[in-house]
Formats: sequence, C-alpha cells, structure tokens
Amino acid sequence: MNEETKNAILVLADKIRSKEDELNKLKRVVNGLCADEGQSPMFPKVASESGGSIHSLRIDQFYGQTLAGAARQYLEMRKASGLGAATVNEIYSALKAGGYNFETENEANAKNGVRISLRKNSAIFHRLPNDGGYGLANWYGIKAANEGSDSRGSRKKGLKRKGKARDIKKQVETASIGSTGTKDSTPQSKPNSQASPKQNGHSETASDRIEGLLASDPKKSWTRDEIVANVPNVKKSSIAGLLNSLRRNGKAQNAGKGLWKSTKT
Repeated sequence: MNEETKNAILVLADKIRSKEDELNKLKRVVNGLCADEGQSPMFPKVASESGGSIHSLRIDQFYGQTLAGAARQYLEMRKASGLGAATVNEIYSALKAGGYNFETENEANAKNGVRISLRKNSAIFHRLPNDGGYGLANWYGIKAANEGSDSRGSRKKGLKRKGKARDIKKQVETASIGSTGTKDSTPQSKPNSQASPKQNGHSETASDRIEGLLASDPKKSWTRDEIVANVPNVKKSSIAGLLNSLRRNGKAQNAGKGLWKSTKT
C-alpha cells in the first residue's frame, strides 16, 4: 500500500469516527428523552459503546442532555469502571463536572432537582434501601411496572398515552402563543378531551395549575424541575413560555436565576 492511500484511509477513518460520535450523541439524547418518559432506551447499546469510564469523563460529557439521560449515562459509566450505585451528591458532582447545565446556581436546589428526577423515573432508577444510593433498575432485575401486564392493561395504557400526547400538544401550542405576548390559551376550535376539571365555567389550563402551585407556598422559590415534578402533564420544554406569560400578567415573578415565585404574599 502506497503512502498516498494510507493517508487517505487515515483521513477517512477520522471522518467516520467524527460522524459516529455525532450519531452516538444524538442516540444518547433520544435515550434521555425515553428515560424522562419512564421508557426503556431506544438505543441500549450506545452507552456501552461510547460512554467510557468515569476516569475519562469529558467536560462536555453531559452537555445538552436531559437530566435523567445524563444521570443514566453516568451510572452506566460507573458500572463500566467496576463501580456501582451512587448517591445524589456523587451524581450531582459528576454531572456538573461533565458539563450538564443546571438551571439554578443554588447547589441545594440543583441536588433536589436530581433527586426528584431519579424518584420520578423509578422504571429507570432504583433507590437502595441501605444508604439511599441510586443504581439502574435493570442491574437488579427490576422491570418497569407495565412489563408483563395483560393485553387489556396494555390497551388502557395506550389510551392514556394518546391522551398524554394531546396534553403535550396543547402545552406546546400554549407556550408558543405565550411567547408572542398574546393570550395564554389554546384555540377554542381544538378542544382537549384530557383537560383539567372545570372551574368557574372554564377548563383549567397549564398556566392555571402553575399559578396555583406557586401560590400554594408564596414564600418559596421554585426551580423549573420542581414545577415540572409537581404540576402534572406539563413538559419542561414549555415551562419557560408559561412562566413568562404569568410574569407578564403579574401572576409570577422571577426570584433569581432559574427561580420563580408567586406575586401573592
């Protein structure tokens, strides 16, 4: 093999590795979104192929990922390094070192966000009873609650999932309308069968539920992760638009970077 051919092979091999890294990053993002929904990863092999060990943690390892996806990848890296479960403090420190962008600079609030995400995704993460550390549920042979259910239960879950999809669509539309400064509501021509119970003759919107949460403890400053965890059927991607709409209407106020509270005292 002549020198020119060797150089061409090296250049092309570098391009292939670069494309593979880009593809694996996208797969990890998809896996993180699956984890947020309590589902098994769509690409289960990607972490072991490119996750590496905790000794090779990059400063951008978790940048751009979801919180649940980054935590899952970190635990898989620990497993690959011969380690096991980790505490909330260890997971927080690793994610911060790996470039995960927490929405608050307050360490206690950020750790609480990690804790909420781990508990919410019990189909993915398992809390150990002895020291409160977290591992991946599949390490201990724990299956998701929907596995092994009968066909009737599966049909019911399918109906619930369709309803949730409609709620997500409504929240995205609401967030888009709120960001333009117009009324924070979905068009009347698109009714949502999964809307909240009626109050005073109209359906309760996602903004109403967030306003109610903030007002439930007016002195508390809430992170977006806490709001997502406490307000059902509201996606994190739509929280910013909803909060800004409430702020413009005088129903919420910014209490610092990434923190929100009620205007009521």
